[in-house]
Amino acid sequence: MKIHNKIAFCLALTSFLLQSTYAHTYLSSVNGLAEFDTIRPERPNYERNSPIVDITSADMTCGWLPYASQPANRKLPIAAGSSLTLQFWHDGPYADDFVIDSSHRGPCIIYMAADASNPKWFKIWEMGLDSNNKFCVDYLRSNTGVNNAGKGKLTVQIPSWVPTGNYLIRTEIIALHEGYAIGKAQFYINCVELSVTNSGSSTAAVSSIPTVSFPGTYSVTDPGIFYNLYGSYLPAYIIPGPTVYKPSLTTPTTPAPSPVTAAPVTPSPSTPAPTVTYPPVTYPPTTAAPTTKPPTAPTTSPTTPTGDAIHIQIHPSATVYWLAVRIAGPSVETIKVELKDSGSYSSYTAFANTNWGYFVFGQGQVTLPASLRLTNVNGQVVELNNVITTITSGATITTSSKYGGYSAPTTSVTSAPTTSAPVTAAPVTSAPTTSAPVTAAPTSKPNAPETAGPTSTAPSVTKVQVHAGSSQWWFAVAIVDAAKTVASVQVKDSTSESKYVNLAPSDWGYWVFQSATGQPLVAPLSIRITSTVGTSLVVNNVPVTAGVVYGDSQL
Repeated sequence: MKIHNKIAFCLALTSFLLQSTYAHTYLSSVNGLAEFDTIRPERPNYERNSPIVDITSADMTCGWLPYASQPANRKLPIAAGSSLTLQFWHDGPYADDFVIDSSHRGPCIIYMAADASNPKWFKIWEMGLDSNNKFCVDYLRSNTGVNNAGKGKLTVQIPSWVPTGNYLIRTEIIALHEGYAIGKAQFYINCVELSVTNSGSSTAAVSSIPTVSFPGTYSVTDPGIFYNLYGSYLPAYIIPGPTVYKPSLTTPTTPAPSPVTAAPVTPSPSTPAPTVTYPPVTYPPTTAAPTTKPPTAPTTSPTTPTGDAIHIQIHPSATVYWLAVRIAGPSVETIKVELKDSGSYSSYTAFANTNWGYFVFGQGQVTLPASLRLTNVNGQVVELNNVITTITSGATITTSSKYGGYSAPTTSVTSAPTTSAPVTAAPVTSAPTTSAPVTAAPTSKPNAPETAGPTSTAPSVTKVQVHAGSSQWWFAVAIVDAAKTVASVQVKDSTSESKYVNLAPSDWGYWVFQSATGQPLVAPLSIRITSTVGTSLVVNNVPVTAGVVYGDSQL
């Protein structure tokens, strides 16, 4: 009997190990050349298609070390502006090879760097989730490939403005099948060595190109990495990293920079790379946008508590396996959320705090009912016993509990309204082409004010609420408690030559500014609000950081 048990265990273990490598992928060849001819070395044999999951690892530079620190057999000679066709396989160039498992959906990203000894990367191509709800990987594994390049292939163009020199191409495929849990997304990374020639007159100086480093650019809570594929619908997807770089070309008066001699990559994991952020890449929601614009001021129903009562908003994709909540209501920011349930989590366990507005619990199945413990920025704590009894997509749980004192949570559940924007709707205003640092645009509808306002509210005045994702480069405000319908919102900063600039309305309740000229906003700001009947109001001394600014009169 014991022997049979051991045999069964060995068979199960073998099956698991085979499945663990069954779904992966690797870069096999470039432009039809022999396997690995111009590609940095990979792990040997069946390990060559293994993913990287630790985004702080030096393996994020070019792939698994120490193999990827060695140079390729040779550099691929190629002219600027020419195409580069990349071939991916699971096992190799066999007729029945499936490239990568169908569950491993996610984006494809291509970076380029000039200095192989200390590569600083700029993005030249990307493909995420399209309007057909297909990711790059879905196309890559099809018989036609990406953009009809062929099975397992994608083709990118070496930018025509790249000057003569030696370069690295960094290919990256992100598999999101376990992206619902923090730190579980899989990265398939390889590097190709190029020798680029450019006989044209319009080039960009490599030293002037804004770059990023790997590791150091990604965070485990980036919305394009911490992403749930398994909800009732696919949320809008934001590809991680900077935008694709497109320079303003000028004809140089001096010769193009001398070629840079490539050397093996020797990244130091002990020295953190600088993080450079870029304008947000935004995509429209994958579900139909509502036909009715949501109100800019909060709406109140008879069952909704007033004041600082706590509201818990359930993410539309939430399940008992992936629970995401947003805390709304209190004027003081909630910085920590913990869960205790009726099953495995008998003591409070913390949610992950993301940079897209939700607290996420992805450690395992939640057994309902579940209790929450919240902590605000002032250290005040409130417990909500058995507050979540069911998980309803997009619903709001209202309570009578407040910070600064506990009262038994009188709860009610309000389904998500059908006439307002979904809570995960991303802004659809175009991202600016400037490469100046910004903070990421939000991927979901904002909640109530994120930071504390004055202690005494004044409902007779109009207020300006600054979104938590705002910065000098991307700025959004909501107009709250306006007595008249708002027709337009404009912003003027503190520079001497500043004039009022129109903010773009969005379908998620905010008015949005994105720098299209490369010039940042200089605080404090003035916000001019105009109603549909022609009345106007100016609110001064508005910061670029999150908060609520009270006007001195009503619109």
